[in-house]
Amino acid sequence: MATGSSSFYMGSDLIHDYSCSKCEENDLNTEAQHFCPECEHYLCDKCERIHGEYFKKHVVYGRGDIQKWAGFSIDRCDQHGEKLNVHCDDHQELCCHVCVSLNHRQCSSIRYLPDLARGFLKTAEYKQLPAAVDKIRSRLDELNNAKMKDKASLWDSYKNVLAEIKNLRKELNLILDKLEKKTVEQLIAR
Repeated sequence: MATGSSSFYMGSDLIHDYSCSKCEENDLNTEAQHFCPECEHYLCDKCERIHGEYFKKHVVYGRGDIQKWAGFSIDRCDQHGEKLNVHCDDHQELCCHVCVSLNHRQCSSIRYLPDLARGFLKTAEYKQLPAAVDKIRSRLDELNNAKMKDKASLWDSYKNVLAEIKNLRKELNLILDKLEKKTVEQLIAR
């Protein structure tokens, strides 16, 4: 594990257990010293100070509470905090080496993830992925457009009903005014 919190461009050879999420967005390779479970961001010291100014109520865990980080990392075992590096076909789950030795000794098919991934980029399934994503994206766009039309229609209905209520109120006020005028005239005439 690298130490310190200096930043290097992503081309750097340094590998961290946890890299700062915010620095990664700016193509910097900085080791995370903190974790915010609400934002699900790993943070270096500098980014944690900025985060603390904006999100005063967020509880941020430091390196001393690193066991609490593991529950939020998708590449770490929930139970042991170790890196997930094998797949148990019998249970259809990702495991760390501790899980394998404790819970999967009797399993017949445990495979190393890099071996499973080898050649995946050449598979038909992978090659069809962009088209599937585009199809889903266009369906989401259609649904979003339909939602916007429904929202506009609802707004128009709201305005029409409000106008009807105002017209009815005017009519009622005219009728009440006439009734009041007639009542006053009849009282004065007596």
